[in-house]
Amino acid sequence: MRRAEAWEAWSRAHPADVRALVEWGHALRYVGGHSSEVDSLFATAFRADSTDAVVLAAYAPRVWLSASGGDNWTLAHQRLLRAALQDSTYADIYYVLWLTSLQVGDTNLARHCMDRVVELGDMPAPLLDFGYNLVAGAPPSAIVFTNGDNDTYPPLALQARVGFRRDVSIVNVSLLNLPWYIRRTRDAGVPVDLDDAAIADLRATPDRTISMQAQLAIARAVAKTSAPRPLCYAATVLENETIPGDRVLDGLLWRVLPPGGCGEKGATPCFDLARTRDLFDTLYRLDSATDPLLDWNRENSVARLAPNYATLLYRVGDGLLSRSPREDGGPYLYKALQILAFHVGIKGTAKLREEILQAWAEKDPGSAWLTEAKKLTVR
Repeated sequence: MRRAEAWEAWSRAHPADVRALVEWGHALRYVGGHSSEVDSLFATAFRADSTDAVVLAAYAPRVWLSASGGDNWTLAHQRLLRAALQDSTYADIYYVLWLTSLQVGDTNLARHCMDRVVELGDMPAPLLDFGYNLVAGAPPSAIVFTNGDNDTYPPLALQARVGFRRDVSIVNVSLLNLPWYIRRTRDAGVPVDLDDAAIADLRATPDRTISMQAQLAIARAVAKTSAPRPLCYAATVLENETIPGDRVLDGLLWRVLPPGGCGEKGATPCFDLARTRDLFDTLYRLDSATDPLLDWNRENSVARLAPNYATLLYRVGDGLLSRSPREDGGPYLYKALQILAFHVGIKGTAKLREEILQAWAEKDPGSAWLTEAKKLTVR
């Protein structure tokens, strides 16, 4: 809140500084509970300067892009494109321009936007590596459902910039609440069991959002194909039970299986221990998750991704220790604790750290890895 108060004081002293109004709005949005005030600040900034890239990047998603289509999107796209040309080094404008480019059907520009944010250095290495790890082990031609910025943009950026895993379709479940996004997803090659009229008729019900209905339509369409594409949810998507069937945790992905198809995977049902272990051993990039040179205070949202690795490493290590005969899970548990010690300020990491140490001490008290793990310095 102190940051918001500081920007408020600056803005009142410098009323012509439209970017200060935007920063004030962002600071209020960060602390929560000030939605109408944030909208008012962004609108005031826009009225003062409707060409500034910083202002447009803040204003467009909350006003123009709240509509499901129509002239608002076209107007937003035109102004955002103009702003990007005038201020081509401001990375935030490209995220919003990516969205409007999809809506108006300019997929080439959408790919360019994702390529541009990487080129400008707006995605730090841990974020790009998370995007890499998310889809690196995905089944061929998988459809991966994501939820937010940090699990959607990085794999899209890697696909755009280096062509990595372009066989995988990234589908954002939040955006699936927008009819136009459902159409674009279908037109981009993801099977959707709905024509344009049916998509336009979609309405949220007390028990199903539009997104949930769209996910079910994708699952129906996939099931009808001669070679069904694998359906997966990113581990970051907490609400991943919309599509019927079992789930098996396969690294950073929940794979959707037919009912009863989960079976026993390692020591824990619905966890593919062998596959996840292999992903950590051969594919996943983890070094950047504990990069001491990165400004983690600035990249706080990226830091919150790190416990995903620690939780998986814990499950691998604990699963190996639970086998008969017991296998050495020490290296995986040690790495989990190393990540948690580095990111101890993130909510839940301290509790998970203690849980791992306790479980490890009970199953393998004489482990040399455990002795070393207890020496890890909390950052």
